[in-house]
Order: sequence, then C-alpha cells, then structure tokens
Amino acid sequence: AVGSVFAIVFSSILLLGQINVDQNAGYYPLVIDGESGEPYSWESLAKNVTWISGSGSAQDPYLIDSVEFNGQNSSGILDIKNTRDYFVVQNSKFFNATSFLVKMNNVSNGKFVNNEFFDSKWDAIYFSNSSSLEFVGNVFRDNINNGIFQTANNYESYNLKIADNEFFNNFEGVQMYM
Repeated sequence: AVGSVFAIVFSSILLLGQINVDQNAGYYPLVIDGESGEPYSWESLAKNVTWISGSGSAQDPYLIDSVEFNGQNSSGILDIKNTRDYFVVQNSKFFNATSFLVKMNNVSNGKFVNNEFFDSKWDAIYFSNSSSLEFVGNVFRDNINNGIFQTANNYESYNLKIADNEFFNNFEGVQMYM
C-alpha cells in the first residue's frame, strides 16, 4: 500500500519504499513482456513481486492495486508488450517520467481503473497494435503532450473503452489515429 515500507529483491533488483527507483539504477521502465519469459512475464512477476497478484485469466486477472510509481525522471515507468493475459491496474499513481508513464504494444485484455497519471514529459499512456483495453475513471493531468495517445503508424488498435476519465492541463486529452 502507498506509504508502507517494504523491500523487494527480484532478479538482483532492490526496490525500497513506494516503488521509488533511482533513475541511474536502471530499473525503469519496468518491462512486462509476454514473449520473454523469466523474469519479465506477468507470471514470473506475480510470483516474485508482492504488489502483483492474480493468474492472468478473465476470472483472476493479474492485479496491480494501490501502488505509487515515481519514475524519478526516468524515460518511462511501465512498458507492457506482447501479452494477451488479462490484467487490471487500479488505484495507483504514475508520475515523473521524461517520456511515457505507461507504454503498451501488442497488448490485449487490460484495464486501467481509478488511477492518476501526471508529470510526464510526453504522453501519459501510449499504445499501439493493441485491443480490448479499458481506461475508466482515471485522472490525467500536467502531462506535456497527451493523456492517452494511440499511435498512427499503421498499427491497428480496436475494441477500446475510454470512459469517465478526467483530463487537466495536457496538450490534448486523447489523441487516436484509427
């Protein structure tokens, strides 16, 4: 939970506090790659990281709940790619990155619910070639570019739900090329 103190030792990485990571340590972005296996798959992370739970099924999605991600001016915070596993990110904060806060490529079955995304020097959420994604009840503020951006490079994304989000002080709230 936010404010609690914990230590996670995972693949020679030591994270202390509220997932606040020193940029120079090279921990961000946190990569979740469905094609890479250990240590970057959802399954591996759920076994080894206390703040990810679930099995990735529709009935028991991987869950990141109430985590504070301070990118400390890293290039990005969460990079999810090549996965069809079900996942939910909820009640969390993503902030302080020089590029994206969350980036997704070739991803399906993800939900972002009741999160805060702020202080990105580019897009808060950037995705391409993805489907069955939901962004509901989130707050996007003080991002230099877009709150949500779907790329235009002929990477098709579809079956998207964007509802009940709030956008403040972003260049654009949502920018999509379909």
